[in-house]
Amino acid sequence: MEKFKTLEILQKTPNSRVFHLYLNRPSHRNALSCNFFSEFPKALASLDQNPNVNVVVLSGVRNHFCDGIDLGTLGSISKNSDSDDRKCGGEKLQRHIKYLQGAVIAIELCRKSVIASIQRACIGSGIDIFTACDIRIFLPKQAPDNTSPSKLPLIVYFHGGGFILYSASPTVFHDFCANIAIDVNAIIVSVDYRLALEHRLPAAYDDAVETLHLIKTNQDEWLTKYADFSDTYYGTNTAPTIFWWDPEDLIRTKTEVGVLEKIRLLGWRVLVIDCKGDPLIDRQIELIKMMEEKGVVVVSQLDEGGHHGVDLQDLSRVKAMHVVLKNFMLPFLVV
Repeated sequence: MEKFKTLEILQKTPNSRVFHLYLNRPSHRNALSCNFFSEFPKALASLDQNPNVNVVVLSGVRNHFCDGIDLGTLGSISKNSDSDDRKCGGEKLQRHIKYLQGAVIAIELCRKSVIASIQRACIGSGIDIFTACDIRIFLPKQAPDNTSPSKLPLIVYFHGGGFILYSASPTVFHDFCANIAIDVNAIIVSVDYRLALEHRLPAAYDDAVETLHLIKTNQDEWLTKYADFSDTYYGTNTAPTIFWWDPEDLIRTKTEVGVLEKIRLLGWRVLVIDCKGDPLIDRQIELIKMMEEKGVVVVSQLDEGGHHGVDLQDLSRVKAMHVVLKNFMLPFLVV
């Protein structure tokens, strides 16, 4: 494996297909230097071409992700872009910006799943790097220490947008996950799945299943150390219209009808949170009724007023939602 000045590649477990890629400038709090922007695409390309690699976990050494771009790098760009000829200087600056963007593009080009494990600071260009990853993991500030026998519940989150819009990157979804991790004291795994129309369903569902497989099989340090895999939840902001499309006179197959029966037999509980001001509330109510008729244990919280997506925007409702979520997850939560 090639050696790098600003990065370290580790295979923690022999024969494991999970490789860890560390930002490795601890004396500079893993700030991104000029060397990083040349080495990072090479490192990812080598992992992408390695047939023994299925998953790349991106994190920082010494439990610290990244303090952004190194100021010396910015100074170098500014100096090299100076020119009496404005056009010439502008062209140089454009080339440098594209050079820096190469790190983000390298993640997009990597065919292996890239997971971002972020701890402590993640500033500036560090955010650009981790938001390009396929999966991001949120750990509460007050995670149990090594001596604690308790582990944290795990929430796998699929962002809203009807499988057509958005990604896991927008601030509204990122903050939604971060705040749940802090207030509910749980680990959040946020998934960036493929969207229609470019990728027809069930591509998004396939990505969801692949994520669950990665969670089950990978050796991510945070999940192994802190997560209680027997206490796992799945959540989304996506309206149930997508999952439960039910036009008039549609005859469902035995497989479709059997899904709710499997949920009942597994003993899974379902939490539905919405408000009566949501224009899609009728579908929510139909979904609740359908599950209850099949014997699924459903807990519903349907508040007055509001609008679609209010739980992503109204701070008072966000806090109230966290209380409902906590109560639903008790007695499994680590206090």
